[in-house]
This record gives sequence, C-alpha cells and structure tokens, in this order.
Amino acid sequence: MGPKSRRKQHSDEELAVPAMQMINLTLPSPEPFSFVPNEWSAWKNRFQRYRRGCGLDSTPDTRQIDVLLFTLGTRGEDVFNSFTPVPETFEDTLRMFDEYFIPRRNIIYERTKFLRHKQGCDTAEKFITDLHCLAKTCDWGKLNDDMLLLVLIIGMRDTKVSDKLQLDPALTLEKAITSLRQHEELIRQKEDLKETTIAAIGRKPVGNRFKSERSRNSYPSRDVTAGKVKKCGRCGFDWHDRLADCPARKAKCGTCSEVGHYSRCCRSTSERGKTICELEEQPESDEDSLYVPEIFVGSAGTGEEAWTQDIDVIFEGKVLDTVTFKLDTAADVTMIPYEIIKERIQESQMSTCKLRVFSAKKQEQLNILGTLSLVLRHKGKKIVERAYISKDVTVPLLSRGACEKLHLVKRIFSLNTDVNWLDEFPNLFHGLGNMEGEYKVVLKDKVIPYAISSPRVIPLALKGKVEAQLKEMVK
Repeated sequence: MGPKSRRKQHSDEELAVPAMQMINLTLPSPEPFSFVPNEWSAWKNRFQRYRRGCGLDSTPDTRQIDVLLFTLGTRGEDVFNSFTPVPETFEDTLRMFDEYFIPRRNIIYERTKFLRHKQGCDTAEKFITDLHCLAKTCDWGKLNDDMLLLVLIIGMRDTKVSDKLQLDPALTLEKAITSLRQHEELIRQKEDLKETTIAAIGRKPVGNRFKSERSRNSYPSRDVTAGKVKKCGRCGFDWHDRLADCPARKAKCGTCSEVGHYSRCCRSTSERGKTICELEEQPESDEDSLYVPEIFVGSAGTGEEAWTQDIDVIFEGKVLDTVTFKLDTAADVTMIPYEIIKERIQESQMSTCKLRVFSAKKQEQLNILGTLSLVLRHKGKKIVERAYISKDVTVPLLSRGACEKLHLVKRIFSLNTDVNWLDEFPNLFHGLGNMEGEYKVVLKDKVIPYAISSPRVIPLALKGKVEAQLKEMVK
C-alpha cells in the first residue's frame, strides 16, 4: 500500500468519526415534560428513544440520571429528591418516577371505557388505533385479541360489515381489521368514480357567476336541518373536531378533481344545480348571494291562477299604496317592481343592496336598485319587511317568511275536524250501539259471513262453550 492509499484510508477514518459524532450532537432532546400525569408514559417512551439514539444507554447510570433530571427541569429535581431511598441506577429511577406519576388504575373503569368505545365518525385507522391504546390499560391478558375483536365488531359504524363478519366462524382480529380497512377504501373509490353528469341535464351553465374560485375550494360545515346533528362539509358524515379525523381529507373528488372532499359534498355543482333557489350563507365569499324565484315559479304548468293578496304598503308612517302581491312561498325575499313605486319613492331613499340576487328560472342576476324597510299591513296585522326594488320583475312577490307572519300561508302538519261525533250521535256510543230503522245486508252467492270477535279474555263466540266446559269440569 503506497503513501497516497494510506493517507486516503486515514482520511476516510477521520471523516467517519466526526460524522457519527455529528449525528449524536444534532439529535434533539425531548421537549420538557408538562408534569401532567396522563402524559408521563408518552414522554418516557420518547426519552427512551432519545437515550438509545444518542448512545446514552451505554454510559454510566449516574450520567443517564443526570441527563434525565436535566431534561425534566427543576420540578423533576424536587420530585427526585423526595424519593426514599435515593435510587442509584437509571432503571430504579424510572420505576420510582412511574410510581409517582402513574396512579393505581381503576380496572373496572378502564374496561368499561374500552367496551363502550364506538367508531362514530372516526376513520378505520383511528378507530383501530384507539382500541389498541384503550386495551393496554385493561389487563385482558390472553384475552386481549378476543376482546379487541369483540369491540371492533360491535363498535364499527357500518352494521352491514359487522353482520357479515359475525357470520364468519373462523374470524380473527387480523381478518376483521383488513375487512374494515378494505370496506372504507372501497367507499372512497366509489365516491371518486361516481358520475355527476345527471345533475347537469337541462341546466344552463352559469360559469363562475355564483361564487369565486376561493369559495370553490372551501367546504364549510353546515347543518342540513335545524335540530339535526352537525355534518362535515367534506365527507358528509358527523362533524369532526379535527381535519385529520376526516376520511375524505386525502380523497380526490370525481367532479372537480380537487383533493379533500367526496364528490357528494362537492360545491362546484351543488350551487349550479339549484332549480328552486334558496337563501344560503356563504362566509367564504366576498359578497353574499341571495336567490329568489321569478314570477312563474310555483305556478307554471298548474293551469291555475297564482295566489294573490292585496296588502297595504306603509313607508315612514304613510300608506304608499295597496299592492297586489303574489304569495310565493319559494321566494326568500320580497320583491317589488320599480314601476309601482317610482312616483312615490326616490332612489335616494333606498338603501344600497350588498347582496346578489338571482332568478331561479333563468339563472341570471337581477339588477337591484336598492332596498326599502316597509311596513306591510293585512287585516290589522302589521310586519316589518325589507323589500328589494328591481326593474327586472313585473309582479310583486311576497316572501315565504312574510306570508307566514301575515298568516296568509300556514303549514299544516295534521288535519283536525271541529265535529264532535260523540255529541252528535250519542246512541251509537252506549253499549253495542243502536241505529234507527231496519237494514238488510245482501251477500253474494256462496259467500260465508266472516265474524270478527272483539278482543277480550274469552271471545263472545266461545263464551257458551267455555261456560259449559267449566261446569263439566266442576262435576
């Protein structure tokens, strides 16, 4: 070996040692402990990895104890000084810290929490991970896998998958976990491949008029109906407190090809697909949007005249006119044509409209001149209503809310009658009842009358036979 080769080998050896030392020096120490008892186990595991990663486990126990106490901080020093006797090895020190931070577990409570755990809106991975974490504190021993399998089947969200797994006599924990993961992946793939062209048939494209590009990529959660459970705007399931818990966070939409939501929750077509428009809050948009039907919505194709009502319109304490409104329960706001009020109201008296108003029939934006705060009066009933003034409408529209407030339209959930049949025909409700006159019932040929016995302890048709049998038994 020549001098150059020896110098090269010696140089490589010198470079190898600093490289290992650099790895040891750049390994970050664990974050300071928060001294929350429930977090001690996780922090201890992290320190053990740091101890092995930087080679601290091969050093004397005194050095390991010093690094541990230095990482814990002043409160760790105080806890260590309270130990009696003072531990001399690193393992004894960790054991005494375990006894200090980890109280005696209530096995009944831990097992009850484990058995009651449900998947809910969690993903399959989170549900499985949570079950394993909860099982560690239950001391199931050899029954650990069996109990995990039991709670996994009972607690999973999809009951069909649960029923299918219960029919497998050779079911194991690994097979159940694999089936749950595959089922969730299959649902995600179906959502990606779902066709959405049917919703666009017969609909006029409206481009980006209804929302900005920024709002298209935003998916706020909203309640579908008041009083129901809050839904996630990305996956459609129950609301998640964290985005990481949403199963659709990495899914690709089959409609707009954006990542982060299922196609059924895609907002790129949901707003274009409105044929009966409704008022919807969009916090992400620079301007709020408002939809009202045009004059033919609700009456087209019925062959009947539209519902109308004469209502007194009052502005600043003066009656402007009696306007014939169309009662349109599909409208979110009240609309008044400018031609009706142009001789009584000046444009300077109107308030500026910051909303965009669209026609549901033509999917076109209406030109709103302004709004007026009016008092509407009908048969002594008065309400305050904000009316939108426009030249694009020819018939005044009374909104759904105003119709209800003026008692012009009422939602009926059940039908009731004022006739009291008990008072009108009292003879029919005493005893077996008696109707005046004679009635003859004619039956078809070869038809045997069918008698229905009233529900009682002994049917009326068997009363005589039972009585005779009882007397016979007594004899």
